Amino acid sequence: MNHFVWESSLIDRLESGLQEGEGLTYQWQYCNKGSNMWKNSSMTGARTKQIKVNITESRIGQKYRCVITDGSGNTVTTNEAQIALAN
Repeated sequence: MNHFVWESSLIDRLESGLQEGEGLTYQWQYCNKGSNMWKNSSMTGARTKQIKVNITESRIGQKYRCVITDGSGNTVTTNEAQIALAN
């Protein structure tokens, strides 16, 4: 099965803008095709720095992003990535 894995150096750069030290949390979110409503993902890895998304027909067009929060409650959000079929 095809899958999409995102663990970007962008996340490392975003983390550097947050409070140094322990306590960073991650929450991956998704937005279905044709929607602007972001929802917290509950799939395996959704609260880690890396997520693996199995590609199914129903996921084509979905967008994913990660919200990173430090121990003080400051947050940064990655740019979104959209699942698409390559030609």
